[in-house]
Amino acid sequence: MALSLDVIYHLVEDEIYEKYMEQLFASSSKYVCIYSCNFEKRHSQHVRCRKFTDYIDKKEPEWKMIKKIPNQYPYDSKDKENTSWSDFYIYEKRLSNGTGKNIDCNDC
Repeated sequence: MALSLDVIYHLVEDEIYEKYMEQLFASSSKYVCIYSCNFEKRHSQHVRCRKFTDYIDKKEPEWKMIKKIPNQYPYDSKDKENTSWSDFYIYEKRLSNGTGKNIDCNDC
């Protein structure tokens, strides 16, 4: 399993972000777990939230999100120190059925 915890929104340059995502998914043969925000917004010079699920759907089609685990402490502007924009997203690599098409593991 490859893990990405509070990394993606610190990758403000597109080229670095794309290389990181490529390496993240290349680092696992079965599961990838991402903990991050998943919307587009530039918060500061060093924080850029990205809708990474769209990127994965487009650039990593052999991977399927199998679970989203919402944060127990969703962001609250009145309690910034104890809340977060981030949730957990768990991806599983789909298997090839030999025809060049991917199949979901629940079809196995």
